[in-house]
Amino acid sequence: MFRNILIVMALVLSNFLNAQISQQEFESVMKVSGEIYAPVFLAKGMEFQSVAVWGDDSVNAHAENWDELRKVVVFGGLARLENINVDGIRAMFCHETGHHIAGYPFHHRLDLNWASSEGQADYWASSSCLKKLYENLDNESYLKTVQVPEYVSQKCTESFSEDKKSFSICVRSALAGYNLMDAFNQKYNKGKYKRTIRFSKPDRALVPWSWPEHNNVQCRTDSYFQGALCAVDGNCRYDMNLILGMRPKCWFFPGDEDKNENFMNVHVYTGPSIVN
Repeated sequence: MFRNILIVMALVLSNFLNAQISQQEFESVMKVSGEIYAPVFLAKGMEFQSVAVWGDDSVNAHAENWDELRKVVVFGGLARLENINVDGIRAMFCHETGHHIAGYPFHHRLDLNWASSEGQADYWASSSCLKKLYENLDNESYLKTVQVPEYVSQKCTESFSEDKKSFSICVRSALAGYNLMDAFNQKYNKGKYKRTIRFSKPDRALVPWSWPEHNNVQCRTDSYFQGALCAVDGNCRYDMNLILGMRPKCWFFPGDEDKNENFMNVHVYTGPSIVN
């Protein structure tokens, strides 16, 4: 029995030592991100809590709806994924926050109809949330420390050619989404199921209606990338005759753009609810 306890303790310690992000970094980024978004929720009449659960090895995160109390919970197992960095954690925070306030399209299930769909949460994460989190950071200096794909630099230049600060935020937001999706890809897509994620080769699927559930890692990366490229407040719409920044058609149906566009979290379901 004592030997078994020691084995379990060793495994837990090993997981902590293999973390890509320290506990302090993990908890700090969640705390600061929560503090930035608390006033946004307060303006909507809601309390907001950002919860970092370092001791839980679950590779997961979720959004909790308790009506006037909204939570984003991220578990420490995410920080122990291979190759993930703090920007990947920010991308996860923003995705879960997006379930609360990213707007239409929403989930279809009655108990989740308050929550923005998975694709919308991904897109909003970079079109709005990451841009807000990066607004007062030294993004130009950060980008000198990482490898930036030429294609990302080119497209962010096309969207923000005359604004160096917005260009840097665009690139960093795109890379944050990629970091999170690449970590998921390394963890879950093994062998023949492993995908090569490329900014320059988006998912070519075309949905007949807006898909509410999780998408594949390429489609999700496309959502983060296009959100980063969106240069308008809110959603870049197909009827704006834009070239870049629209929600990818691998999950979004352009004919849905006018459906409940301003319907923000006025939900029917009144019980506590959780969405990943």
